Amino acid sequence: MAALIEHGGFPQWTGWGTTCAQCNVEVLAVDGSTVSRSRLRATRPQKDKMNLEPPRKSGFSLVEILVVVAISGLLAVIAIPNFAKARTTAQRTACIANLTEIDGAKEQWALENKKIKGASADPTGINSYLKNGMQPACPAKGTYNYQILGVSPTCSIGAALGHTLSMAPRTSFLGKTAHLR
Repeated sequence: MAALIEHGGFPQWTGWGTTCAQCNVEVLAVDGSTVSRSRLRATRPQKDKMNLEPPRKSGFSLVEILVVVAISGLLAVIAIPNFAKARTTAQRTACIANLTEIDGAKEQWALENKKIKGASADPTGINSYLKNGMQPACPAKGTYNYQILGVSPTCSIGAALGHTLSMAPRTSFLGKTAHLR
């Protein structure tokens, strides 16, 4: 079956249940096998009611971007000093561990070579008791001084940044008490 739709005085035939390509009119009703123009119903889709909301564009607004940048800057201001402090603390801890290792190697060397308190230390002989047979490096770019026997090794960075062994008493082969590193 077909329906007749007129466009500006020019008739056009279309099938039932279809939509006219020119006017977007859908043909809805027919009377039997013949088309009755008085009973033919065609409906146009109604236009949307006035849309008061402007179309939403995707993306971020300038204000949103500025808020994110401000928060990121605030977090950086808080975090960067903490990272620097953690680095300094890690360097100090590693340096103290190296000084402790040097002191232990110095005591082993003194015992095996029957050296007494106040004797000068031989860095080459002491290094053979250290890991890899080498003097460790200070992570803060300082240098180590072995000192004489009975005196704790030191770092050139010094006490200002805490690169020293603690002075808690302990027993040692060099005397009744020595200093705990």
